[in-house]
Amino acid sequence: EISACLVGSEMCIRDSFWQAVALTRAENLAQAREAFERFLSAAPNSPRSGAAHCMLSGLLTEDPDAADHHLQAARKSKDPSAARCVAH
Repeated sequence: EISACLVGSEMCIRDSFWQAVALTRAENLAQAREAFERFLSAAPNSPRSGAAHCMLSGLLTEDPDAADHHLQAARKSKDPSAARCVAH
């Protein structure tokens, strides 16, 4: 649970990002969206936040405005993996 991460474990926050990625790969898309949203809420300045924004934008097909918001956040990110994602 990501709320336990808020008390200080960077490893726990990192693991929550990878959990969201795993849910995406397993095509549990509703759960993946929720997991990315929780991650971004708990760790908005994480080095992985750009990639999370980018991946979340691709999951928000039913909400183009929200998808665009996350895509713009990914574009502003210094995360190199977000730059690769946005380039596609």
